[in-house]
Amino acid sequence: MLTGRLFAVAFAAAARATVMPRRVLCLQGKGGDGAGMYARLERLRTVLGSTSGEWTFDCLDAPHQIGGHDRAWWINPPGERSYTALSYEGADLSIRQVEGAWGDGGYDALLGFSQGAMLAAVVGARGRLGHGVVRPRAMVLLGAALPKPYESLLEELSCLEPTSIVSMATGLQSASLHCLSKADEINPPEMGEWVADCFARSSLEGAVQKLWHDSGHVIPGDKGEGDQPTVNEIASFLDAFAR
Repeated sequence: MLTGRLFAVAFAAAARATVMPRRVLCLQGKGGDGAGMYARLERLRTVLGSTSGEWTFDCLDAPHQIGGHDRAWWINPPGERSYTALSYEGADLSIRQVEGAWGDGGYDALLGFSQGAMLAAVVGARGRLGHGVVRPRAMVLLGAALPKPYESLLEELSCLEPTSIVSMATGLQSASLHCLSKADEINPPEMGEWVADCFARSSLEGAVQKLWHDSGHVIPGDKGEGDQPTVNEIASFLDAFAR
């Protein structure tokens, strides 16, 4: 029979063995692929201790090939940006892919960058409004902008009364963190702030947070040690809400 310190060590090991990893579904930006995004998330994965099995990050490949290994979630009309285009080619396929992966994967959190952050906002809004299955405990949007064809969807979300999707650990509704930078020269930061406000108006107080940084249009960690404070904030948010 184990006693004293030996029992405590054995109990702690058994407890760790039964803890299920928290799972994050990640949506790449336009260009590159899921493997490239996984590599760019190394600093965040390290802080969260993914190598210990406590966290897993699954980075999807967007379905539309746009050259070489570069992929996208949708194709804009010529001369348009995702925040100006009135329609996207191939977005329905991407929504089905993400919602299918979410339904199959038992995920706790959703993280997207750039075009992937805009898609995360769309599927997150669909879930809140009862049109889809993506209802993450925590969502992180990095460098998002207005997904123009879905502007009315987000406006509908902003009119929704705070819902009853509540984390048992925090007592808060499903939370979102919106990482924005005034140095972003790809997606206007005021548009990312507009997306954040749409979620905030339909959320319980404190469930939607904005995190401003100086690195521009990046996955925090792209600029090395200078991004570490932002990486640490994202890790703290996920650790608090993705339960």
